[in-house]
Amino acid sequence: MSATAKKQLFKYVDIAGATAILQNGTLLFSSPLYFNDPFDISIQTLFGYDAFDLEAHLDEFIALSTSDEVLPEGNGSAQSNKFVAVRSALSNASESYKANLRKEFSAKNIWDEESLRASGAETLAHIKTAFELSGIFCASKRFDNYLLWAHYAEKHQGAVLEFSPNVEKDSMLILAEDVEYTNNRPYLYESHKDFLIKSMFRKTEDILAEYTKKITKTKSLEWAYEEEIRLYMPILVNLFEGKKNHCLTYHDDELVSVFLGCKMPKETKDSIVDLAIKRNPEAKIYEMIPDPHRYKLKPKPYA
Repeated sequence: MSATAKKQLFKYVDIAGATAILQNGTLLFSSPLYFNDPFDISIQTLFGYDAFDLEAHLDEFIALSTSDEVLPEGNGSAQSNKFVAVRSALSNASESYKANLRKEFSAKNIWDEESLRASGAETLAHIKTAFELSGIFCASKRFDNYLLWAHYAEKHQGAVLEFSPNVEKDSMLILAEDVEYTNNRPYLYESHKDFLIKSMFRKTEDILAEYTKKITKTKSLEWAYEEEIRLYMPILVNLFEGKKNHCLTYHDDELVSVFLGCKMPKETKDSIVDLAIKRNPEAKIYEMIPDPHRYKLKPKPYA
């Protein structure tokens, strides 16, 4: 990210959450196992197609091996090297020879369905375990979404804390990314062709890293109103020791604003303000008030 890029992360919290963040100077990273959306970072299948339709797989294999499509360099595996050599030889073959190739092959003589299923199950289990042990910090791009105030800020009794990543201090918050909203769940492999190319021409660690990034920031369109920003930390939560979440430290000057809920009691407001000013004396303090004419919340400097 460039030094000129500026991000604003608004964290909706209840009173207890606001108190903990301001007192401890830490942000909570939660395990995806405890998210309220059952589809969020949940994987049922890695394939966006019938992965075990081996005949269709063979059709795509033949088409790819006889095409002149430009492919990435091989990943160095024996399978990749063999495919490149065969493809080179077939580039000079006649069209009639290419057409007869399909008749000469049987998918079951090339792929072992049982091994494919076992490999798929192993990969799926590996990814699920990685996600279960990860931690995610969730925020929003808006401070005035009154649905979020109702859902996550104790029915307007809580607060919204604004953080701005400190680029000079190489803040972890720089890595936070916007969530993408869609009706379609992400897959590791989108098609038979996608599987062939990735398995032969991509490194496994690169494929998994790409998929991890994709699935952690993809949610249903139903949640688009949240305008969420996420910071994903792999292998952060140790469930084997009974920990459901983990906290990481932020820089004090990254706390730039505090927005107090319109239903927060006066004594609680004063307590939260005191904690915020102790954490960062330059932080701006606002209280939210309902707009008298529209269904909208407005910030007002807190006196």
